[in-house]
Amino acid sequence: MNNLDWYLAVLFRHARLILVTAGVSIGSALFFSSLIIPQYTASAQILLDPKRQNLLGPDAISATSELLLDAASIDGQIVIIKSRSLLTRVAEEFGLAYELGFGVALQPSLLSRIKSQIMRTKTNDDDDIVGSVKIGVDQKEQLKRGVLRAVNVLQGGLSVARVGRANVLEIKYSSPDRQKAADIANALADAYIADQMDSRRQAALRASELLADIIQRLGTELRASEARVARFRSENNLVSAIPGTPGEQQVPELNSKLLAARAETTEKKAKYDQAQRVVAEGGNLQSIPDVIHSGVISALRSARAEISRREADLTAKYGERHPAVVSVHAELLANEQQIKAEVSRIITNLKNDYDVAKMREASLEQSLGVSGNDRTDSTVAMRLRELERIVNTNKALYDLYLTKAKISDEQANIEIPQARVIARATLPDSPSYPSKSRFASLGLVFGLVGGVGVAFLTELLRAGFVTPQEVERELGRLVLASVPSLTESDLKASGGLILPHIYLAKKPVSRFGEEIRALRARVQMCDAGNVPKIVQVASALRHEGKTTIAMSVAQSAGMTFRRVLLVDADLRLSAITKTFGLMGKPGLVDLLLGSTSFESAIHKAADAPFFIIGRGTSTANAPDLLASNRMEALFQQLKAAFDYIVLDSPAIEMVIDATVLAKCADKVVFVTQWNKTPRNIAAQALRQLQRQKEVAGIVLNQVDVELSRRYTSYNHA
Repeated sequence: MNNLDWYLAVLFRHARLILVTAGVSIGSALFFSSLIIPQYTASAQILLDPKRQNLLGPDAISATSELLLDAASIDGQIVIIKSRSLLTRVAEEFGLAYELGFGVALQPSLLSRIKSQIMRTKTNDDDDIVGSVKIGVDQKEQLKRGVLRAVNVLQGGLSVARVGRANVLEIKYSSPDRQKAADIANALADAYIADQMDSRRQAALRASELLADIIQRLGTELRASEARVARFRSENNLVSAIPGTPGEQQVPELNSKLLAARAETTEKKAKYDQAQRVVAEGGNLQSIPDVIHSGVISALRSARAEISRREADLTAKYGERHPAVVSVHAELLANEQQIKAEVSRIITNLKNDYDVAKMREASLEQSLGVSGNDRTDSTVAMRLRELERIVNTNKALYDLYLTKAKISDEQANIEIPQARVIARATLPDSPSYPSKSRFASLGLVFGLVGGVGVAFLTELLRAGFVTPQEVERELGRLVLASVPSLTESDLKASGGLILPHIYLAKKPVSRFGEEIRALRARVQMCDAGNVPKIVQVASALRHEGKTTIAMSVAQSAGMTFRRVLLVDADLRLSAITKTFGLMGKPGLVDLLLGSTSFESAIHKAADAPFFIIGRGTSTANAPDLLASNRMEALFQQLKAAFDYIVLDSPAIEMVIDATVLAKCADKVVFVTQWNKTPRNIAAQALRQLQRQKEVAGIVLNQVDVELSRRYTSYNHA
């Protein structure tokens, strides 16, 4: 039998054990799942949509940057949804600080109730005011702790993930209450949208404040320039503009360029002032518009997200002190330094742009002055035009920023969010955990694995022999017969239970009878030139059916030969003597001692075609008697008187009698009980027996026919 056949045979033999183990495992898994509080999971989906319409036209100013849709930005939105600030907002909105299972323990402890009762008992009227204040403080502290506990519970039941490669975030929340699960999932989605709106609204307000400062400064400059024009006209008695001169054609072009240059200077100065204010206030430098729109910064942020992901994977796999984790951490620090350097460079560029714009404005103002000197000698006319140009420029800038400020104020009120809820959470129909099918599947897997393991362990630890092949492989002797076990129903007769040899006589063609005849025939064929007349039946241990085999062989032989003798050579237990009622009658011991005659020691078995020599008188020197010369002489005499002699010897492991007796036998048959006799004991007893006489073969006795079919065909041809 090859290995595959052996494995399949083991599985087939122990199929019932494996199935029972799997069934018990499935039942245990389902029972365990029934003890777990069911969890319901509700989910809501949010679409990140930065392509919003600008309802105020092309002149509108976006106070905040557009939402980016790269992996790092989407991960950032997931972090925002999981943030404690957003969860605190939901906890306060729902009043979860006072909710059982969230901010409030399900049942106060006995110690807390006793302590509270003692404190109320000791309180007197003089402490009412102080006690009230203290209770108020305690209530605030309890509320704060309740909110913190509620946030922790929300974090435990919350999961946020991106849906595939789409720009959709799925918010899942699990709770024992399915209504609560749906409500909290929807509340988290709404809170995220509201948080986005608030952040953009705050940014718009900051932009409006910046524009208001610029408008106030431009208004002051406009009023001052208008006052200078009026004062100059009054001082020089000018009522209208001075007529043009030959160089006057250059003035409109230069004046237009100057106007544009001043507008550019103001814009550059506003950006630089905003950056300087963020630096001075210690704000987030990466919130500066030029920093947000920087391609280099976006690339560095994406690289930082990838490095962070690698750091998290390596930390979870190796721990924080692993060299690979330290190396990735160094990369992350280097990336942060690069971002800071790029932000610093952008701020420096803002200053440089502002300086260049101022120099260009000054150059244009100088050109206008030179043109005036070349155009006319009229100092008054040139000065008036210069003052008027300043007024016109200031007025144009003032009108431009005033318009932008009004648009920004309106835009703050109608700002469209960059995300929207596309699927609201509904009541879940069934619990998401525990999954009965998943627990049953796990129970089945573990049950099958455990059952197979127990089956193979049982097979490996099995002590006895179950197939003739095992016997022949491990004991090195031929199996002469595999005798089936006789049940009580087999031995039942009208007068009660019959002995196995009587069963053989009544049913000679039964399986039991066939195996006994096969045993006797194979013993005779072991040595074709020397047909044995004396056959010894031995076994390693008691209760292996050795005596039953001896009586059955004698019965089978008696049905063929004329004179068959069964000798009870077990001088200690004497099972045959007791079975046939020969206790107290002359027997083998008496013959060996010479205290009885040959004819007196031989008894005819009742209802059996053989004669019996019982034990006779009890003795304490059985080995000496069996090894004596008188014993050899006796058996020579018996061989002459009988055609076939069967010796029932004691168990080999108990005494040495069987080994001593073997020298008197022509052939020795060794009996081992099916699936019971330990292999090592059987092998040791067989070696001990073969030192005295070569064993003809092995009898595998008391074979369970039905169970043996799981191993192989019990009949060993």
